[in-house]
Amino acid sequence: MSGRYVGLVLVIVIVLGIVGIGFRLLSVEGEGIKRLGNVSQLDPSVVDRVVMRDAEKQTVIKKIGEDWWVDSYPAVDLRMESLWETASRIGDAELIATNSTNHDLMGVHPDNQTVVEFWNTGEVVERFIVGDKQFAPVGERVITPWTSTVRLCYIRRPDEIEVYSLFCEFPEPFGTDANYWKDPIIAAVPPDEIESVTFTYADRSFTLRLVNSAWIVETDAGIEPADVEAVTLLLFEFRQLVTRDFPTEDEASDLNWDEPHAVISINVKEGSSAKGVLLMFLQKDRDPEFYVRNPQKAWSYFLDENASTNILKFSTDFVQVPTGK
Repeated sequence: MSGRYVGLVLVIVIVLGIVGIGFRLLSVEGEGIKRLGNVSQLDPSVVDRVVMRDAEKQTVIKKIGEDWWVDSYPAVDLRMESLWETASRIGDAELIATNSTNHDLMGVHPDNQTVVEFWNTGEVVERFIVGDKQFAPVGERVITPWTSTVRLCYIRRPDEIEVYSLFCEFPEPFGTDANYWKDPIIAAVPPDEIESVTFTYADRSFTLRLVNSAWIVETDAGIEPADVEAVTLLLFEFRQLVTRDFPTEDEASDLNWDEPHAVISINVKEGSSAKGVLLMFLQKDRDPEFYVRNPQKAWSYFLDENASTNILKFSTDFVQVPTGK
């Protein structure tokens, strides 16, 4: 075979190779990224109930009027915004797996999946299997579908094995723990807007009052200057008083608020951005823990020993201790 003939064959082979590579590139580009697609509109204008459940827990979020509720508690606005933002992008989720081999690793296996349902007037609009947890074990195996390095949730339809990936800034946008969705804020009053705090117990009462830029303790026995540091620590607690837990529905229905253990009345200055708050406390059995409620609201909260101790004070806690010379 002459050198000229060999050279010609090599040129043909190279040309065919280039054409082949080009054809494959065009084919891939033509196929593009396969997305989940065909997803119904998922937003508050269409959906009136969202159900999220796994093997252990279930959360049902219902729309009542224009607000969203979990059991008898208002839902946290930021979590709802995250839910709707994530739901709006489900249709754009990208195909990542076409078999069930790694379903457990992606958190979409029957043993560690989360089922998410969007409802409208008693009918299911969409149902998905979601893997969005940081910790989704199967047996003793440690499985972490969502990680801070990748930040992906995984989604598939219940009757399909294909799995799609979706960017999730934070884990569990469809969390199944109802307590994560309930608004935990009992009271939120800026300390610099408070002008008085009155404590009422069964056998005594007293008031902390701001007079001419100075705090005083006012009791039946008279008026004394208040310890500024003690008052400041108390007011800081009211800046955002949050529950550590929620009573169950059965617990809440058995609470008798006719005779509270204590009442705290927080009054604000005229023209303040916040409103005054009245808080009622019921002791839990004989524990140093309390149920707490704002009587203007229909729901109750729970404060543990540490939070209760920081709030429920007596006049002696605020009286200035004389310093020796």
